[in-house]
Amino acid sequence: MYGIPQDPTSLDPAETSDLIRDQIAFDIFETLLCYDWDSERYLPCLAVSWGKNDDGLVWTFHLRPNVKFHDGSALDALAVKNSFDRQIDSSCPYYYQNITEPYGKFVLKNMIQKINIIDGLTIQFKLKFPCSFFLDNISSPYLASIISTAALKKYGNQFGFHPCGTGPFKFRQWTPGEKIVLEKFKNYWGRPSRIERIFYKVVPNLKERIESLNKQELDIITGLSAASMNKLYYTPNIKIFTTTSLGTVFLGFNCQRKPYDNPKLRRAISNALDIKTMIASLSRGFAIDAQGPLPPSVPTYDPFIKQEGYNIEKAQKLIKQFGYSDSLIAKFCYVIETDTLRASPLVQYIKDQLEKIGIYTEIVPYHDWSLYLKEVLIQGKCDIFLAGWGILTKNEDNFFYALFHSQSNWNLFHYSNPIVDQLLEQVRQTTTDWERKKLYREVQQIIINETPAIFLSHSKMPYAVGKRVKNFKTDLTITVRLNDVELRNN
Repeated sequence: MYGIPQDPTSLDPAETSDLIRDQIAFDIFETLLCYDWDSERYLPCLAVSWGKNDDGLVWTFHLRPNVKFHDGSALDALAVKNSFDRQIDSSCPYYYQNITEPYGKFVLKNMIQKINIIDGLTIQFKLKFPCSFFLDNISSPYLASIISTAALKKYGNQFGFHPCGTGPFKFRQWTPGEKIVLEKFKNYWGRPSRIERIFYKVVPNLKERIESLNKQELDIITGLSAASMNKLYYTPNIKIFTTTSLGTVFLGFNCQRKPYDNPKLRRAISNALDIKTMIASLSRGFAIDAQGPLPPSVPTYDPFIKQEGYNIEKAQKLIKQFGYSDSLIAKFCYVIETDTLRASPLVQYIKDQLEKIGIYTEIVPYHDWSLYLKEVLIQGKCDIFLAGWGILTKNEDNFFYALFHSQSNWNLFHYSNPIVDQLLEQVRQTTTDWERKKLYREVQQIIINETPAIFLSHSKMPYAVGKRVKNFKTDLTITVRLNDVELRNN
């Protein structure tokens, strides 16, 4: 029994990501390759071998034979082609613009020119340019999960509520507001699961989730606060697992709404926030304060690229200097209970700090993640907002290009800078590590100078686990795979 705070928006891996979906869907679906974070190697999954031609523009993958989807249909090259085309090709019969396009457009579409079926078990990707991180994207379940064509035909744009992959668990039932049930896939090609069923129980109230864990009515819970984790640490028969994520929590600005379209005002607000003290006092050790956009575990992290830091006197002076001496009102939106920090105490702390420089906030809390995603993050119905973004692979492209390229569907800040666009397009075609690091360094410096976002923290994603759960683990992408988990009462 796995306690979750709310239903996911969908279980379609090509749809908009949310943490709850990711915790469930990635036991249903698999990718051509897997990336092993411990050995830092690509491992075979649904593809058993792969290679590229001399100019790096053509990649060929040979599929694992005799693999079945959960509906009994066979894995073949057509299923792989449809899994990608539905995200990038509007002529594909399974392409639904508002459902399957968002990730595909900014990561895959600008990279892949064409996908060719060579034979039933051989698929070929022709790229628009030699891409050093193509295998990163191919191994990402967020971008490259392989799904059943038969299920797509049957369910159409409702596939997200009837997911069908090749993974160790198959979808059984979804009762909205109550539970989602997965069961062991008996015909799984790999190592069989050690548990027969997973029940994801929707328990919106955190206190109730914790009580159910203590009573052994739940085995795993998520959506924890820093305060609750400190208490659980000293609770017998409960273990806390944390992984410092490859993500960043930030305070974002809508850069098209006045007066927050002014980068000088945004920098002044950055000066007003004592991020180090704020994160230390609120996270209780379950997050680290952000120096810049990237967490330290990312290859191109540069400790010398830093936000300017706390300077309240400078912030007050700048506010007056720019003619904002009269108090400003900011519509400040956030969503409740998404992780350890994006919650009411953090909002109150920021609110108090902003008042010191004459900015008063209209606080707008959201309880529904999907509504917050639509109204705040996509439509921009706010001045400032709290959100976070994770790096989906070991490459930073899906962080910087997604959030800061002007043409990206996921440019949450409505930020536009032609130089940043040019650098991000250039880095996609770079094949050397040193040049990629150089270009990302330039991008980060511009972003810090123009401040479309203030980077707050890198969270440690927490899970509380009951005593009968064995072999629980997660990785840097903070996804949980339950295939190796055992339930034992001793």
